[in-house]
Amino acid sequence: MAAESDGADRKTLLRLLIERVDVTAHDDSERVDVVVHWAGGQQTRTQMARPVGRLNQLARHKELLERIRILRRQGLTVEQIAEALNQEGWKTPTQRSPFNERLVRAMVHRHGAPVRGPRPVPSTAPDAWWLADLARELNMPVITLYGWIRRGWLKSESVKGQRVAYADRKELARLKKLRERQLRFRPATRTKESRA
Repeated sequence: MAAESDGADRKTLLRLLIERVDVTAHDDSERVDVVVHWAGGQQTRTQMARPVGRLNQLARHKELLERIRILRRQGLTVEQIAEALNQEGWKTPTQRSPFNERLVRAMVHRHGAPVRGPRPVPSTAPDAWWLADLARELNMPVITLYGWIRRGWLKSESVKGQRVAYADRKELARLKKLRERQLRFRPATRTKESRA
């Protein structure tokens, strides 16, 4: 076809070459089979993706959710997960727009992705922990760790505006013992008889 041909000419030529096109959608999924029947009896078969309304209509939605769970356990934020999914070639149900923070956050909440795992700490020091991750490791509130820092029981510093603590395996063992000791010697709540 000549470069000067306009759209109308191209459509007319295609109508002469194509007898019909059969489109078959796969069981409420994004997959669509397309068969082009050419004049002269030849057929061209292909499979395409169409927009769908829900995540569970994607043929690979379980794989997609598992990938999100893996990335979440690795400590990635929803923004980083969206970026990773786009780079890996995953498609959203609409097929039109890339993954973004809002969509991934909704998927995490709706489909029960795990709590984010430890984030990579922006520190070159070995054994660096975000306080929230260290608190989870020690099974204790973050606020208690701040108290330990004030008392000098835990080494830490501010990195990019957030508090980072340092604890190798030996230090973790010491902190766990300290936590157990605190729980053991916690003052008992006063009973009615002791108030009288």
